[in-house]
Amino acid sequence: MYNCAIKSGKIVNNTASSILQFAICLTFVFHLLICSVGIFTGYSTNFFAYVNTYVLFFLIVLYLFSVGINKHFLYFCFCVCFFIFLMGQKFFVVLDGGSYDTFLTFKGLQLSSWEYFTFINLMYFSLLGCFIGYFVSKPQKYVINKPETGSPSVDMGKMRAIIRVFYIITFICASIMQFEIVLAKRGMSYTDGYLINVDVNPVIKIGNYLFLGMAFLYLSCRPSKKEMIAIIVSFMFVDGFLQMFVGRRALLAQSLFFIIWFTICYLKADEKKFTFKHFVWLCIFGVMLIFLFWIVEVIRSGSSFDGTSFLGIIENFCISTGGSDSTIANIIHYGDEFPKEGYVYYFSPIKDALFDNVVVRQFTSILTGTDSASVAQGLEYLGRHDSFAHWLSYTVNSDLYLKGYGMGSSYIAETYFAFGTLGVVIFNLILGFLIRKLSTFKNESNRIYLKATCLFVVHNLFVLPRGGVFSSATDFLYFAVALLIIKVISSLAGSKKEVLRS
Repeated sequence: MYNCAIKSGKIVNNTASSILQFAICLTFVFHLLICSVGIFTGYSTNFFAYVNTYVLFFLIVLYLFSVGINKHFLYFCFCVCFFIFLMGQKFFVVLDGGSYDTFLTFKGLQLSSWEYFTFINLMYFSLLGCFIGYFVSKPQKYVINKPETGSPSVDMGKMRAIIRVFYIITFICASIMQFEIVLAKRGMSYTDGYLINVDVNPVIKIGNYLFLGMAFLYLSCRPSKKEMIAIIVSFMFVDGFLQMFVGRRALLAQSLFFIIWFTICYLKADEKKFTFKHFVWLCIFGVMLIFLFWIVEVIRSGSSFDGTSFLGIIENFCISTGGSDSTIANIIHYGDEFPKEGYVYYFSPIKDALFDNVVVRQFTSILTGTDSASVAQGLEYLGRHDSFAHWLSYTVNSDLYLKGYGMGSSYIAETYFAFGTLGVVIFNLILGFLIRKLSTFKNESNRIYLKATCLFVVHNLFVLPRGGVFSSATDFLYFAVALLIIKVISSLAGSKKEVLRS
């Protein structure tokens, strides 16, 4: 592979990357040209815009290889997720002779010429905006040995010991809760599982909610290699492996991408030269993941392993895993039928996290004497929550929604519905900027709480193309509680240490 140095936060381009930069600029000029032709002549240029969007995507990937994919692995992973969830299905559908402007996920929908014009512009400028936001921003510079401000000094060993105890406790709780969910839903279809809530002991449930926060804190306090392996294996077991048995493949993919990225940072592989050998291993690993997801799907659906070719497995993976682009298409088509304005659904997860969490519901039940437990998918859920994903599914096909099916969400769809096309462009510029800052994560830093927060954001970054902007708001609330617990205990330990010294 070509070499590329990074000096003072700027990329020093080689010939290949310069050519690819120019080619990316050409796609922008071409996109403006075909859009202008479509607007002023009335002639549909949507298919050309569709092709140009895929050309842009593959040029971005090639550019990442030319400048050293290991140095930009987080952005590369996001691009892969973007393709899998938003572009992969349509890519193979069109290759098989299907229509580029017809969406079949959840309910068949063919967009009008103007509606598809809006759709493809959202896709193109999401890719381009994120790319620009990423490469025009400077990487974050971490102060390696600067301790957390405003807290008594606690050595890293003692901090690890404190967090280790909480991690083990919450891991046990999370394992028990996930096993109970698997056992309760093992005889159900994937969609039927959404229609029920599994009753779990409150203490076990609280431990489960705190597990992610404790895992990120443990990974942030510079564990040894053996500890790191133990953490990511146990984390993968709860947050990924067990999710296969209830059909949540996206969570498995999220955990895998997170672990791969963290391992690269931990081993400092992002500072080493990326060679052709690494590229081959990367491709092999990618194919192995696709085969893993295919095996999971075959086992879950009860279908046969026979009669599927290698290319067929890849195609089936992209078609079955993708389809979140349908949320964008359907919000363009059905957005006017929503009962409230777009910004209400955009910020609703934050409101639910603050005022409809487990603690608030428990206090409400005690004070009012009524059952304020969480409700599963259905009309009661719609009456209580302004959930974008639920309302979109109900608006598009209420019968399927009430049977347990759903379309999911996408940050592009939600942002467009709330703030329009310009909002999508601005959001992706900010997103690219954020990914660049996160991509320079340094494991050596002593800033445990900052690093844990970075890990939380990265963990949720991978499902952003198929998830809401603030869909992790409730998880963040529990994460903040985990940070607060460790902060208080470590402060007490630090204060006690200072008293003993005096």
